[in-house]
Amino acid sequence: GAMAALAIKHGCRSVNIPIEELQNELRASGCLPAAENMKQHLPWLTDLAAIRAGLSSDNPGEALWSARRMGGSINEHLWKWQSDGDERLSRHAIWALGLQHDTLVIPNLVKDIKDHRDSLPMDHSDDRGRQKYASICLLGIIGDSSAAVFLSQLLNEVNDDAATSTHILVAMMRIADRDDEIRQEMVTMATDYFQRQRQNLLTLWNNEEHPINLNSLSLIYIKKHCKRWGMDFSITIKPQDRREREMLLSI
Repeated sequence: GAMAALAIKHGCRSVNIPIEELQNELRASGCLPAAENMKQHLPWLTDLAAIRAGLSSDNPGEALWSARRMGGSINEHLWKWQSDGDERLSRHAIWALGLQHDTLVIPNLVKDIKDHRDSLPMDHSDDRGRQKYASICLLGIIGDSSAAVFLSQLLNEVNDDAATSTHILVAMMRIADRDDEIRQEMVTMATDYFQRQRQNLLTLWNNEEHPINLNSLSLIYIKKHCKRWGMDFSITIKPQDRREREMLLSI
């Protein structure tokens, strides 16, 4: 409500409103605590034992990003931990290496995905699903073209699972962004996929006249990259809501 009011007041989009004014409004209404009462983030982990313990847990986020901040100095330990025999530690050490763009970890990420291929299509509530999404995303973050063939093969296996295909397609486009020699091939594969799928539609509350296309964001993401690369993307996109219409207009 405060964002909408300020956007109208200043005659601008909500993303462009003065952040200080928004903070003052939220504090006045009790929705934002005073600065002195806000929780301060603890320093990033630097102790190897603490990072190892974090990577061995179910909540490795702080340890993952602490390892990333340490850079290559921790990689020797990460490689040792990934073969330690502890499933959580091994998995999270692989993720930490992926966040550092270590191309040597690509076979480990591919194996991680293959080991859980029987769970396709993936379920957001399932830990194995989160694991597979993470490994797919990391292949895109690393951005090495050696993973492109595997991702394209995986794309052919997901059928109408829009969530999984979105992660795969984003990873493929991120790799193509770094390697112009495979861009056309990646775009062609994406085009073929959507032509096979037609539209992945979801009907809510029996509103059959206005179904939701679950592939819309993927299509917009690819179209945006194709325009930047000076390439054609022939799939027609019908935006589902104002956010998607604004995204298309910005391309």
